[in-house]
Amino acid sequence: MQNGSKNPKLECGWALGIGLDRWAMQLFDIPDIRLLWSEDERFIQQFKEGAITKFKKYSDAPACVKDLTMWMDGVNENDMYDLIRSVGGCLVESVKCIDSFKNKSGQESRCYRIMYRHAERSLTN
Repeated sequence: MQNGSKNPKLECGWALGIGLDRWAMQLFDIPDIRLLWSEDERFIQQFKEGAITKFKKYSDAPACVKDLTMWMDGVNENDMYDLIRSVGGCLVESVKCIDSFKNKSGQESRCYRIMYRHAERSLTN
């Protein structure tokens, strides 16, 4: 108050403001302001330019990542993704083919990285 040439004994003042980050939290139902600075793909991929999407909570539990390699003769890649997701159920967060190899006789081997994560607790091996 003194820096603004006001006598704090005679006058009082209040300041109120809401920043863009607080508006975004209200608009998208984001519960924690720290998420706005997150680089977590699970957070970032929920929002698209020009669309108002409500935030969907995701697990804070660490992921359990497993690699699965096998010969894939005659197996369609989409069928493999479906099989992995049907066996792993809701614990499977993502599946990626990270490597492919063909030997001289034409047999193909693929390596899939499967990320498991529970919504409420840590997983063990």
